[in-house]
Amino acid sequence: MKKLFFRLSMEHRTLPISEVLAILESEGCSYEITLNYPGLLVLKSEPRTLESVKKRSAYVKYGGYVLHCANNINTLIDDLRKKFILEDLPSDKTFCVRVDKLGGKEIPVNSVSIERKIGAIIVKKTNLHVDLEKPDIRFNVIISPEASVLGVESFRIRRRIFEERRPSKRPFFHPSTLHPVLAKALVNLSRARRGSIIVDPFCGAGGILIEAALLGYHVVGCDVLSEMAHGAKLNLKHFNIWSSSNLIVSDSEKLVFREKSIDYIVTDTPYGRLSTTKGKDLDKLMEKFVARIARALRKGGRAVIMVDSRINIEQIIARNNLKILEKHLI
Repeated sequence: MKKLFFRLSMEHRTLPISEVLAILESEGCSYEITLNYPGLLVLKSEPRTLESVKKRSAYVKYGGYVLHCANNINTLIDDLRKKFILEDLPSDKTFCVRVDKLGGKEIPVNSVSIERKIGAIIVKKTNLHVDLEKPDIRFNVIISPEASVLGVESFRIRRRIFEERRPSKRPFFHPSTLHPVLAKALVNLSRARRGSIIVDPFCGAGGILIEAALLGYHVVGCDVLSEMAHGAKLNLKHFNIWSSSNLIVSDSEKLVFREKSIDYIVTDTPYGRLSTTKGKDLDKLMEKFVARIARALRKGGRAVIMVDSRINIEQIIARNNLKILEKHLI
């Protein structure tokens, strides 16, 4: 087990860490959390965990191996000077140091000064050479009010890829479609195993289906409107993932799936003016939909559903003998 760090997006308070842990459970990676602060997760796990998170996460910015943790930045710098922390690094490579401060005004330190101090220690204690443009090794110093972490970056996720997949850039656009970051996170929260089938009973323009199929899942989408299903097909073909997809024009109240036949459901249920429920009362639709979920899910199956916060989903879930594993307010 290695000590690993993940720099999390702070777009949402609870989703980023939940997504990482869901990925680890889906991939069968054991872990032990040692630090959890908004924007930063440190844990002990297998090295393959880094690759799993790199390939799947929506909310992780970058991650790598932890070299040292300390209560504050001054202690971390003192430890680097005194302890054998840097001795196992490769020789004749180039490096840079970058500081990432979490906590705003609670961290009254100068980032450039910290980078220079730590860089000087690395030069003195290793055979590494500074290169600020294209370094072989990138040292990350993440400073939070609770701890300071020095790590070696293993990967960095190019966030622009999500903007390249945003709904307005697809052949078929509908304003109710989720942003790909959130859609991908919902898929990860399902903890679906590799090669599984993910069902979206309210697929709309296919936002969740796209992210699930890009992660390697087989997908089945349903929508009551044939034009939406056709639009979803166009979008899936646009990303060359139609071969692993199936679409059904069907009312979600009349799910065509057999009892105990589905392992994973991920969906954004219709709500608001931008989505359509064909004039049906939202509360009644949700009651019937959850009842059908309960019948369709296999034992141990999971459903990740987005609902209007005004709906008392807890009562609906309880009435249908399902259990809420986690809840997030978007």
